[in-house]
Amino acid sequence: MGGGGVQRVLKFLKYWDFNQYHLTVVTVKPSFFYAQDGKLLEEIPSPVRVLRTGSADPFRLIYLLKKVIPLPKSTAESQRRESSDLLRRIAGYLFLPDSRLLWLPFALVKIRRLHRRQPVDLIVATLPPFTTGLVGYFANRLLKIPYLLDFRDAWTNNPYLPQMTSVHDFLQSKIEAIVVRRATGMAFVNPNLQQYYMERYPFLSRQRCRAVRNGFDPEDFANVEKESTPPKDDIFRVGILGTVYSQGNAPYSLLEALSRMKHDDPDLANRFRLVFVGKWAGNFLSRVSEYHVDDLLEWVDYLPHQELLRFARQLDALCLAIQTGLPGSENVTPGRIYEYLALHKPIRALSARQRPGATGVGKQCRRSG
Repeated sequence: MGGGGVQRVLKFLKYWDFNQYHLTVVTVKPSFFYAQDGKLLEEIPSPVRVLRTGSADPFRLIYLLKKVIPLPKSTAESQRRESSDLLRRIAGYLFLPDSRLLWLPFALVKIRRLHRRQPVDLIVATLPPFTTGLVGYFANRLLKIPYLLDFRDAWTNNPYLPQMTSVHDFLQSKIEAIVVRRATGMAFVNPNLQQYYMERYPFLSRQRCRAVRNGFDPEDFANVEKESTPPKDDIFRVGILGTVYSQGNAPYSLLEALSRMKHDDPDLANRFRLVFVGKWAGNFLSRVSEYHVDDLLEWVDYLPHQELLRFARQLDALCLAIQTGLPGSENVTPGRIYEYLALHKPIRALSARQRPGATGVGKQCRRSG
């Protein structure tokens, strides 16, 4: 699978101390991924053993179904937007803790067989998907294997996840508490997230908890040209890289600013483009049309990681949005921010209290810088 979320795990594997540890990755067989990047497999060191299992989760089933019944292009295109609010909301209602729940029994069987052949000393469960936390929990209960939780994002109080019912929220909190309480240790993507969990679960003060930040891999930039060579035209391009949801990281204030610029200074607006590279929620795309700036926007579908970095070198600046008015937004550190820094581009940070559909968005835009 491609995308920013896989980078943390991939680099853990790449730079592990294989003189001290033997690593086995348990993951799923090919599934219905919104993006694929086969080149990433080349970065996995040869000492790492990768075991793949089946799964009954909906995305694995869609993948198998497509092999039997080819989907029309339009349908495939719409389903590829895995970040759409509708799909994520349906999955949230049907599966707890998430849509990968039906991978759980397959993973446990594979771990049990592995443990019989060569005892496993520790399981590292990286979240999300939060089902991996349940894999660690049940492996501990059934096989007595300790597990460590690696939180790339918050399980509860996650600003990127759709709002569910109070019953769903209650059940998610209960599942999270059970998994966290039994964990041997926990790693967090930033100190804020660590503090949130230690305040939420005071007993964590007796466990081993550490903040292990993301970063960028210098080798990823070795084959990327040092000098930026933007297109030879009079257009200034600002890029937004990665997934854009309809909440959490949608740059509504910037779109409002573009709308005003188009109205107040059309000549200036015609020399500006906002370039989205990655994938986007359907609800966000619907909202974009309300700003009437379609002619100032460019949409580039997901690019493999190395191609993305080369493409980003062509841009004049980058933009990163975090909607700070949402609960849990203070605990978010987008993984792409480190590669933004490594690209040595000007960065526009949007961190106003943006609320989709609210009035006064222009004021929020001014507050953001």
